[in-house]
Amino acid sequence: DSLSPALVSACVDLGAIARNTRALCALVPESTRFMAVVKADGYGHGAVQAAKAALENGASWLGVARFNEAESLRRAGIEAPVLVFGLVPPASIDRALGLDLTLTAYDRTMAEIWSDRAAGLGKRLPVHLKVDTGMGRVGLIVPPEENRAARKRLLAEIAAMKGLPGIDLCGIYTHFAAADHADQGHALAQLVLFESLLSDLGDRNIGFQIRHAANSAAILTLPGAHLDMVRAG
Repeated sequence: DSLSPALVSACVDLGAIARNTRALCALVPESTRFMAVVKADGYGHGAVQAAKAALENGASWLGVARFNEAESLRRAGIEAPVLVFGLVPPASIDRALGLDLTLTAYDRTMAEIWSDRAAGLGKRLPVHLKVDTGMGRVGLIVPPEENRAARKRLLAEIAAMKGLPGIDLCGIYTHFAAADHADQGHALAQLVLFESLLSDLGDRNIGFQIRHAANSAAILTLPGAHLDMVRAG
């Protein structure tokens, strides 16, 4: 009945989260920011508790999948920068600004809608651009260098997004599909493609404060992908 005790319970060791955070932070340069990803209620461990443990032991950013997850962190008094990976509707932009959240844009249309909304409020919304280098999920697809026409179109799209008045396109990131595989070929190809895009953008004086690619596995296996920030789940 409803008064019966749960048949299954979880005992979460926050000390283990703290130790894991310190161990991973020790693997990256001091200048590289560490994002603790606490989506899906901290992967079932309790997002607020896991976030606090990570922040107390070297993390400086938090990552979540949904807007409501970010809201929960703010309600708990957590003030660290939070990046929302998933789609945030235009109607929530005023709340996102009030909560000081950083959002993810997947394309120019999304960025333009957000820019109009934020500019209408007299503000600028912090945004990171997601690019797809081989994950096949979401983000602007990065073509190979030899496809010059497609690469030129992509660079023009990003330049246009950089110029939008209502957003601050301060970050850019990609996600590895197979950094945890024994064969690192696909992950390395993704990293090379991402770096080639960053180089092309740099040639056009288009820069970003935070460039990030490394997920949990890549922190361990691809030190060349540590860049400005790493993301550990």
